[in-house]
Amino acid sequence: MRAELLTPTVAAAPGQPIVVRMEVVNTSAVIDEIWLDAPGLDPAWITGGERRAALFPDSRVELSARIDLPEHYPAGQHDLVVVVSSAVEPDVAVSDVVQVDVAPITRAELRLRPALVTAGRSARFRAVVSNQSNQPLTLSLDARDQLRVLGFDIEPRHLVVGPGEEAEAAVTASGPRPWFGSPLTRTVTVSAEGAAGAELTAAATFNQKARIPRGAVTAVTLAFILGVWVAAFTLGVNRVLANDALGKDRPEVFPLAQLDLDTAAVSGSLAGVVRAGTSGQPLPRITVEAYRNGRDGPEISASAATTEDGTFELAGLLPGSYLLRATAPGFVPTWYGGPGSTGAASPSAAAPTRVEASTATGDLALVIAGEPGSITGTVLVNALAGAQTTAQVTLVPVADEVRGEPIATVTTDPAGAFTFVDVPTPADYELLVSSEGFEDLPVPVSVRGGEDLVANTIRLAAGPGQMGGLVTGDKARPLGGVTVTVANGAFRVETTTPTSGQVGVWAVPDLPTPATYLVTFALEGYGTQTIALDLGPGQTRTDVNVTLAGGTGSLAGRVVDESGRPLGGVDVTVSGGPVKATTQTLTAGDVGSWRVLDLPTPGRYTITFTRAGHDSDTRVADLAASAGLDGIDVTLPRSVGSVSGTVTSGGSPRSGITVTVSNGSVERTTSSATSPAGAWLIANLEPGTWTVTFSGPGYEDQTALVTVGAGDDADVDADLVPG
Repeated sequence: MRAELLTPTVAAAPGQPIVVRMEVVNTSAVIDEIWLDAPGLDPAWITGGERRAALFPDSRVELSARIDLPEHYPAGQHDLVVVVSSAVEPDVAVSDVVQVDVAPITRAELRLRPALVTAGRSARFRAVVSNQSNQPLTLSLDARDQLRVLGFDIEPRHLVVGPGEEAEAAVTASGPRPWFGSPLTRTVTVSAEGAAGAELTAAATFNQKARIPRGAVTAVTLAFILGVWVAAFTLGVNRVLANDALGKDRPEVFPLAQLDLDTAAVSGSLAGVVRAGTSGQPLPRITVEAYRNGRDGPEISASAATTEDGTFELAGLLPGSYLLRATAPGFVPTWYGGPGSTGAASPSAAAPTRVEASTATGDLALVIAGEPGSITGTVLVNALAGAQTTAQVTLVPVADEVRGEPIATVTTDPAGAFTFVDVPTPADYELLVSSEGFEDLPVPVSVRGGEDLVANTIRLAAGPGQMGGLVTGDKARPLGGVTVTVANGAFRVETTTPTSGQVGVWAVPDLPTPATYLVTFALEGYGTQTIALDLGPGQTRTDVNVTLAGGTGSLAGRVVDESGRPLGGVDVTVSGGPVKATTQTLTAGDVGSWRVLDLPTPGRYTITFTRAGHDSDTRVADLAASAGLDGIDVTLPRSVGSVSGTVTSGGSPRSGITVTVSNGSVERTTSSATSPAGAWLIANLEPGTWTVTFSGPGYEDQTALVTVGAGDDADVDADLVPG
């Protein structure tokens, strides 16, 4: 049995079926039942296809398997092993590997629970992330409110959610309560961003209660109005009746002073810019808060977020001293420490900033440092035969397109993975990837504050290689005019050795590497020679020297079995000195014939004929210069036998009956066929005595004894009795 994989690479999308196809040739002399399987997969995933077939000798068929990968099947490259098995030769199976490229998908959902919280100074929510992707998601959480008056504490700020999993973080929103009136409705919005392109948002409502409820305020107000009215009435009566003469006119209406305070006319503002402690670059989306000392410590008075250029403005501040704090997810909360300071860690170490009435104070420079981050990734360095080799990855900071001094260098593990820890953030970096024989590759990355960045997979391209050498003939004489062909799949290039100057020298530059090449040397009047050469990444080989024999010949013949029937699929191996050639007898057309060309002459060759289930044979042939030798015919007797027959019941053929043959140590099973009806065959049985058992639902078992000799075709029929 021979099999060829027709789909070596398959692109897959999660939830979409893939189809794997193989072409199979029956090289045995009997009808064979073959089937295709993928043993490494859940059988429930294999949902269709033409996976099983009955195949006549020397016939071919295409088998296929439809595979439904689940939605959460991991993204990336996977090796899928497919196997073709035989009923005639159960111990012989042909396997191959299909590379399945599963595309990544990003699908996730963010929810806030509960949707409504009514509380005083702070409210607590749960941010729940559901990952329906086929890859893990690393998400950074942030929160804000519309008026920027609330502060937020998120624990943890970074979530790693596996495919099909959920994770949650606690979000606490807090801010100063209003003194009087109805509860304030504040909309809390939580966002989650990830390197895989995930951008999620969810909103909830925080009803913040006042310190003194509206009902109490109403009662106090009414009492105050009543008191004022009584006092005014009493004072007016006293002035009219007690202090004025009886004849004096009554005073005009009593004047009441009016109080009108315009806070906007006396308020001031603070403005400035927030920069990164690593690079000095302005930072957007940083929350800047202004605090005043209250009875219980610093109390927030105002807050604002920096714009895209890192600037901020806190307006509507009453005159006084304020402490400024900068915060953001992934950053270390930092207090303003004064001009030229890199910041303070606590309010006690912070520098107060004075706000004067109707004055705008600007040019405040706040510096904030990001929490340590990390960078992980994978480098694919394909060497020969698909092996993975290591690479060196160097982390280089980049500021204003200027590279700094390298921070660290790591070596990838055998799977190509690398990790940098305690990376200063936020900052721009360049990953400089190098490996011997491969071209260096710079990869730019940007790390946000405290981010655990997962970089895209990096593939190194090998540098070009070169091969060359010298072609000689008899007595080590350099040969000119030799055609040298270098081929690898679709790549093919030819050159010719010079006939003057450096006669016989050849070279082929700019070869893709790593790769295995077939190099063929041909010159009329000389034997063609082909060799396989491995060229490593960026490798140069100048030692490919060959000697061409001064002539070629051929050997040919036919192989039959003991009955004179031509045998196809016989392995024919011709060897002599450094030459070794292999072919097979034809299975179609001139069945059983074989021919081997381009054998260096003169020479003596050993020819070996082998085929499963037959005796081997070896011949010796002498080839004269530029000669061909035909008629090397051999007979390979069968070394095994077979048992066949027909199953009937009441004289009518019966299909689907299980037929089992056993000699005590080996057991073989088949089923009676539908066409020809009731027929069955088990081949390649070792000589000896075998029991033949017929069984099927609705029939009594029946057993027969048969002796099988080498090359015998025993016949055992059965007529089953219902029972």
